[in-house]
This record gives sequence, C-alpha cells and structure tokens, in this order.
Amino acid sequence: MSRFAEWLLNLEASGLHGDGTLTLRFATPPAAWIMLIGAILSVAFVYRIYRAEPIPLRWKVALMTLRVGAVLTVLFILAQPVLVRRITNETRGHVAILVDRSTSMDAADGDWPASREVEPGPSATKRLNAALRLLPHGDGQLAALPAQHEISLWSFAGSAQRQEAMLESQRIEMGTTTDLATAISAVLKEIPGARLASLIVMSDGRHTAATSLEAALSQAQARRVPIHTIGVGSWEPQRDLRIDSVWHDDEVFVQDSVTLRVQVEARGVDAAQDATVELRDVESGTLLSSYRGELTANQRLASWDLIYRPSGVGRRSLEVRVLPVAGERDTTNNTAIVSIRAHEQKLRVLYVEGYPRYEYRFLKNLLVRDPTLESSCLLLSAAPGFAQEGHRPQTRFPASPEELRTYDVVLLGDVDLRREDAISGTQQEWLVEFVSALGGGVGFLAGTDHMPQVVRQTTLEKLLPVALDTQLAVGPQRAGEAQSPRITAEGDESGLFHFAEDRAAQRDIAAALPGWHYVARVLGAQPGANVLATVAGGAGPFEAMPVIVMGRYGAGRTLFVGTDDLWRWREYGDDAYYETFWLGAIRALARGRKFGSDRPWRLETDRKRYDLGDPVQVRLTLRDASMRYQFGDLGVVVRDAHGAVDRAGLQLKLPGSGVWEGTWEASVAGTLTLAVASDAFSGETEPPSCSIEVQSIDLERREPSADRQMLARIAEQTGGRAFWSTDDLSELAKLIPDRSIQTPADIETPLWDTRLIVLVLTSLLATEWILRRALSLP
Repeated sequence: MSRFAEWLLNLEASGLHGDGTLTLRFATPPAAWIMLIGAILSVAFVYRIYRAEPIPLRWKVALMTLRVGAVLTVLFILAQPVLVRRITNETRGHVAILVDRSTSMDAADGDWPASREVEPGPSATKRLNAALRLLPHGDGQLAALPAQHEISLWSFAGSAQRQEAMLESQRIEMGTTTDLATAISAVLKEIPGARLASLIVMSDGRHTAATSLEAALSQAQARRVPIHTIGVGSWEPQRDLRIDSVWHDDEVFVQDSVTLRVQVEARGVDAAQDATVELRDVESGTLLSSYRGELTANQRLASWDLIYRPSGVGRRSLEVRVLPVAGERDTTNNTAIVSIRAHEQKLRVLYVEGYPRYEYRFLKNLLVRDPTLESSCLLLSAAPGFAQEGHRPQTRFPASPEELRTYDVVLLGDVDLRREDAISGTQQEWLVEFVSALGGGVGFLAGTDHMPQVVRQTTLEKLLPVALDTQLAVGPQRAGEAQSPRITAEGDESGLFHFAEDRAAQRDIAAALPGWHYVARVLGAQPGANVLATVAGGAGPFEAMPVIVMGRYGAGRTLFVGTDDLWRWREYGDDAYYETFWLGAIRALARGRKFGSDRPWRLETDRKRYDLGDPVQVRLTLRDASMRYQFGDLGVVVRDAHGAVDRAGLQLKLPGSGVWEGTWEASVAGTLTLAVASDAFSGETEPPSCSIEVQSIDLERREPSADRQMLARIAEQTGGRAFWSTDDLSELAKLIPDRSIQTPADIETPLWDTRLIVLVLTSLLATEWILRRALSLP
C-alpha cells in the first residue's frame, strides 16, 4: 500500500501501516434488509427531489448520484466501519530434554554396542558424553527439534534442574542417586498447560531411588505427554568379580599349611568362565599361591581355597586378588587384604602306644626326627630297662596334672586301658581337664586289638569325636580288603591333606595313595565334629564310614584316626605325604594350647563382608557338651568404634544341640564387632566375638548395566517410544505432536473519522453544491 493511501486512512497513527492484508468490518452492522431499505428510500427520496427540477436529464442523474453517494456515506459512517489487519501469534509446542547426570552415567561404555569387544581405555566414551553429543546443537541428531519446538534442557540425578546454557561434561557434578520419578514430576509441574508436547529422557535407566514411577507416569498419561527415552550404555549384564570374604586362621605355625577360603561374588557371567585367585605378599608382591577355578553360567558365589605356608615368624599382610575376567570394567573390588601371624615354637607331644606295631615305628621316628617337635614316646609293652625314645624319654604316664600340662598334645595308640600300668581313671580325668580347660589336644589312633572300643564306658569316651558301636566287643579285629579313603570338603579345608599346591594334583595323589586294610567300625561322628576322610560302608543308614574325624571338647581339640594303615602312605612318595598328615594333625591339636583360640564357644557369621541392609546370619556354637543345657536363648551386641549400636537375638536350635542362630540386618556401616551378651561372660571371662565389615551401598555401581526394560516401560506407558543412543533418531522429531497454540492479535482502527471519509463526504457535498449553483438551482 502506498504511503498516500496509508495517510488517507490514518494507518500510520493506528499502527496498521506496512505490508499485510487489511479487511473491513462494521462495529454495529445493521441487518442487510435494513441496509437495502435504506438504500432504496435514499434513492427514492433523492429521485423525488430532482424529478421536477428543470434541468437536462444528464445533470439530474449526476446530481442524484452525488446526493445518493452522500447519503450512503452517512449510512456507512453510522455503521461504524473498522479497518482490521489480521495478525495471528503462534506459540510453539514445548519439548523438555532431561539428561541423567548420576554416577552410573560415568561408565565408559557410551559407544556400546560398537565397543562391546573393546576393553575400556582412557579414550572410551562415557555414557554422559554419549548423551550430550545428541543434544540439539551443532550437528547432533536432535538438531532439527529447535526449528519445530521450543526446547528446554534439564539435568537430573536425585532431582531435576533447568539448564540455561548447554551442558558440558567437564562442568557437571555427578549425583549419587537416580530418581527418574522426581525428575519427570518436576518437569511436568514446571511446564503446565497444553503446550508440553513431549519429554525426552536420556539415561541408562537405572532408577536407584526408593520413589515409585507410577505416579509420575500416570501424571504424564493424564496430560497426554508422551515420554520418549534414549538409552545409553550397555544393557548386557556387565561382568564383575568381587572378593566377598576370606576365611582363615589368624594365628598359625611356621610351615603350617594354612587354608584361606576365598568367597568370590560374580555378576554378569552368562557362560562358563575360568577365574583365578592369587595370594601375594603385600610388601614384596611375591606370588605365594594361586588357584584357577571355573564359574558356571549365572553363578553368583564361588568358594575357592588358597594354600599358604608361612616361612618366617611374625605378622604378614597378604593380598587376596581375583584376576579380572574378559570384559570386566570395575576392578576396584577385586582385592582384599588379610593379616596372618606365624609362630615358631616347639610342640611338646606325648605318644603312648600299647605295642610296637608298624604305625608306632614310623610315627615314633617322625616325632623324634622333626625339629619342630619335642616328643616323648611311651611304649607300654616294653620290657623293664627298655630305653624309651624321644627328646624327653618317659617311662610312665604323667603322675600329676602338672606333669601332664608340660605337653601340648597327647596321642593314644592301640592302648589297653584295662592294664594297671596304662592310664588310670584318675589320669583319664586329668586328660579330660587337659583338653576341656587347658586347650590341650588328644588323638586316638585306632588299632586292631583295643582302640577305640576299649574307651567305651570310660572317662575318655567323652573326648572321642565319634560314636562307638556298642555291639562290638574289645578284642582283635580282622583286616579286610584295602579301601581307598575319600577326602571330604572339610578334609580339604583342614590342611592335613595338602599334598600339592595344585588342587587337581592333590586329588590325584590322594587317589593314588595305598588303601587301608583295617578301618575301625564306628556309628558316626559326634555332633559338631568335622569328618575329614571316609571309606565306603557306613553303619546303619550311612553310606560312608568316618575314618578321620576332628572334634572339639571345651577349649581343646580331639582327633580320631580309625585305621592303623596310615604308615602305608610311606610307600608312595617316601615320608612326604605321611609327614604332611601327621605334622598337620599335631599342629591342629596344639592350637588351643598354644594360641588359646579353641575356646568352647565360637561365634561366627556367614560372611565377612556385607553391604548396608544385608541380612547377617549369626551362629553361636558351644563345643563343651557338659555346658549345653545351661543356656536358653541368647543375644549379641553389635559395636562399632564408639560403642554399642544395635542388638540381635539368638535362638537355640534344639535343646542340648549347643547351636544358636539368629539374623541381624546390617544397619550400620564400618568395621563392627559382634559379641555374645550373657551374664555367663561377666568378670574375667571374655564373651565370644567376631568382626565383620559393612560397607555403604553404591547403588549406582552395584548394577552397572543399563536397564533397557525400565526405559521401555516408561515410553510404553506414556505413549512414547524407546530409542538407544546408537539408533537413527531422525524418526523422533516426527513422533512429537504439534502442540503449538495460535493466538489472534488483530489491529483495528475506525474509518468514520479518517481523512478518506471526510474527503469523500466533503467532495460529494461540495460537488453537488457547485453543480446546483452552476445550474441556477436553489
């Protein structure tokens, strides 16, 4: 429109100047029939006025036209004409993009699955970086969104924060938890109304907060806001091996065969996988022992044994490490440090034998020859004047409790206790006290003539870790065909059969050792005793006969060897395997006497390490059978470095069983001590206790794989679609609905007082007046 026309219509003053479409409307438009009647009446009125005028027809028509035009202009003004410029303001739909900044987004598998077969390195793409490069800036896959929608950027972990500037990974503070529910609810609340077209959530889907997603998803459904998800990282279970606990003796002897039972927790092992655990000296890094085991598909826990033989005196820090498997990314939990103290002191052994059988001949030589032992060998059938052998020759059984206390271990061979020169009833009582109160060790070595049946109905029977067959009389027993012993799991753990460092070689050696022709018949092991070796043909319903059994009585240990053919093991490998067993057995029997560790009470837990909130299975065992009926239900007190923090109850499993069990939920993190709470341990008696380690749970790293099902669920329930960061995201823009709002913003100006209307009306009236004067009309 020309500037002159805009001037005529006063458009510049009203703001309607410039390009654009103008329309006319009436503020008070009369009905069409009224307008028509008005026009007809106007024409008729004007015609009546000029019909009788004495002027030519052409001038009549001209004057009538001018008069009708003026009348119509007045009618036009009375209808309040308004000039309108049509303007529509468009408010674009809103798309909110939420980027997860929790700790799990720091995992270096952002390029998965392209990086599936690549070990993570310094240049590996983190999940957060993979998400940031998709954002609508530059050439990101979402770069087309700002042209169609208004975009807001949010970051979230435990809560959501709106970002005014583009996110940069170097400036982002990672959160310790992921709360998808709170983040979605916060954005829905912050952006009200119908303009919110969609939410785009970039995350690995690990919702680690305790909040429920249902309310947030229901809110999105009610507002018809689809949530599209873009997942990052690997959704495959990530392989991770973790040292869960290490069980071992804290106090050992130099050259002892120490078993460290390593419990390994495995995650993401979806196929059979070999794994190796190593034992190294912390100070020097020297490899001391290793074991290669197999993890089956989806196995969660595995227990493997490492064998350690301390070579010197003192406390030594050892590192237990499970080597990373292929694809394992987090190796910070693959190690554990343990401490073991080794002692070097001679063990004093009294060996009492009835007659010079083969077992006596070879065992006596071992006791005399070994430099770690100080032995006394008493042969009861020896003639007067016979020079008893050993470092401290003994011609009789100790004549007083004080003399008996000079020993650590007493071995009783095929002795006829009915002989007057054997062991009297009083001496047997001393021996029971030696074990129960002083922590001494007693071994019973079966023979074909007397042991163990001769012990039945004597004071010593209570020390036996096996139950005797009451139908079997004392007297010579017949040997039969050779039977190969089977080493049990407890036998493997005991260290008495550690014939080789390699477990497979150890089994091969045990299978190749000469069998036993004579095995003492017993009914079974006593409750709480450990069966270390068996042979086929058990009594009653039992398929296996216990032959070597380790038990506890009070503060000490007892051993039953139900064969007199151990000496045959010398035929295979000289004395090596024979010595391994007997030196290990003597050291095990002497532990209570030397270390004071074999108390009648034992408090233990199912593991050494726990996560916060895990159930801790607590077990209390009373080895002294004479005390088992003195206690009902008990309890434990849980203490940290500052004092008591919690309590837990222990229920007696069965009357007289000597076993109490209970469960405590690990509610406090740190190094904790569990101790039995009972009046029986007041004063100088220290209550049984054990220590555990409770660690705070890092939920972000506990399950590192992305949760594809969670992201798919969010998208499905809200009408969105689930993508992965490596997908083609060009379809995403097409899925977002158009939620733009068209708002009219017309500009209007009245025409009745414009220059054009005034000019038209004035021109019509002035022209008519001039013509009338020219035609000499009044």
